[in-house]
Amino acid sequence: MTDSESVLRVLVVDDEMPARLRLRDLLGDIREAVPNDLVGGLSNGHEAERFLETRAVDVVLTDIHMPGLDGMAFARRLRERPDAPAVVFVTAYDEHALQAFDAAAVDYLVKPVTATRLREALERVRARMRAAPAAAAAAVVPGLDDVAWFWGTCAAGKERVRLAETSFFRAQQKVVVAVTARGEFGVEHSLVQLEQQFAEELVRVSRSCLVVRTAVTGVRQGSDENVREITVRDSDEGIAVSRRQWAELRKALCL
Repeated sequence: MTDSESVLRVLVVDDEMPARLRLRDLLGDIREAVPNDLVGGLSNGHEAERFLETRAVDVVLTDIHMPGLDGMAFARRLRERPDAPAVVFVTAYDEHALQAFDAAAVDYLVKPVTATRLREALERVRARMRAAPAAAAAAVVPGLDDVAWFWGTCAAGKERVRLAETSFFRAQQKVVVAVTARGEFGVEHSLVQLEQQFAEELVRVSRSCLVVRTAVTGVRQGSDENVREITVRDSDEGIAVSRRQWAELRKALCL
């Protein structure tokens, strides 16, 4: 079956009937652009868990505030399943984006949902499904390979460093350093040059820092309540996100 012929099996979970009906109608509106099959509409996470014991689903569109097992707890429990469907949150509130990222949600839609945003969310799901087989077979981080590399300098001299093994770049005292699984490397390029060279792989979090998108492992509140931090693989330090870059970071990471 080709991508254009594949049909996404969609489960809607929301305790409000009008919201479920709204998503049903929107799924019908975008069915030609993104083929989909609404396999069920349920009112809470407990019902959805029982449903998934007997039915295969590709994506769950779930509200957050629901009685019983709410959407956030439901999504975290889904991550423990070997056949876990993708999760897209559909909520009236936008303050749960940090938790949504921790729950590995593909997208976060704020009500009232439009057909355009729902289509974008399902297209993201399809893109991840297409990438999954290749990612499982790859020896490096999904989306990156040995083709993406740069020159780095360390005590042993200059060597090629794969972007796949890099977590982030930071500028300190006019020197750019790449933080990798093997240690730190000096980089001859500026952050702006790196950002241009690896536009698809990097995202800026502040004036002095670029992170590799696939290296991000979480988002958390900083010591200052007005500051958010991201965490990355191979590093214990939290990286502060500037208020100016927060909106762009949320968009880049689908928060």
